[in-house]
Amino acid sequence: MLVIDRKDHRLSNMKMMLEILGIDPVEFYTQDHGRYFASALPTCQDCSCDETCHEWLMWAPARLRWAPGFCPNAQLFAWAKDDQVRKDLV
Repeated sequence: MLVIDRKDHRLSNMKMMLEILGIDPVEFYTQDHGRYFASALPTCQDCSCDETCHEWLMWAPARLRWAPGFCPNAQLFAWAKDDQVRKDLV
């Protein structure tokens, strides 16, 4: 797989992960002045679990509360989701 294809694949994985976790990907991009996205993207791009992630995403239920333990962005995604939920409640 070419490097550019691998990066696209990982970005696609991240978008799918956000959707499965119930995080609005568009809002995630701008959330906290873009800090969540700016932190998550390089972590995802450098992740060695991209194939594991893709496989997991193919079999994951439509909605989950938490990212899997192998995801290095799991805590960041949890914070982003909590922030989006809190914002929706206000």
